[in-house]
Amino acid sequence: CRLPSGHPEAFLEAFANIYCAAFDAMIDAESGKAIEKVNTLYPNVHDGVEGMYFIQQCVASSAANGGWLPMNHPRCRK
Repeated sequence: CRLPSGHPEAFLEAFANIYCAAFDAMIDAESGKAIEKVNTLYPNVHDGVEGMYFIQQCVASSAANGGWLPMNHPRCRK
C-alpha cells in the first residue's frame, strides 16, 4: 500500500467505494441505463461548480465585511 502510516481505519476502503460507484455509473451509461447526474457518491461537474461558487461567495463576503451570502449555486442541487 502506498499510503503513509497514520491514516484512519477504512480510509482505503472509502476510496474503493467512490471508484466502484464511478465505474458502476460508467457501465450503466455504456449500457444505455439512466444514471444519476447530480447526487453521486463521486465528485462530478456539479460539485466543481459548487466549489468554485463557494470560493466566489467567500471573496464577495470578505469584500462586504463578512456579510452573509447564499452558498447554493442557483443551477446546482436545488
